[in-house]
Amino acid sequence: MAPALGIGMLVYAYGLWRAAAWAKPLGVVYALWSTANVVLFPVFEPLPGGYGLPAYITFFAVPGIVAPWAAVWLLGRRSAR
Repeated sequence: MAPALGIGMLVYAYGLWRAAAWAKPLGVVYALWSTANVVLFPVFEPLPGGYGLPAYITFFAVPGIVAPWAAVWLLGRRSAR
């Protein structure tokens, strides 16, 4: 599974680099997966020692949700031109 995910990420990165319209659906899928991963991680796994919920939200949750959705938004702006 990991090699397939890695190849998918390389294809998505190439699409982002080229600002290709076909990369937007891949970006939405990745953003949904990333959001689910960030939200569900603390439900099923304890936070690493020494890190509380505020640190988790600041350093992991916000970038993990905002960055993928920002890429989708920027691709949408690019294809609208």
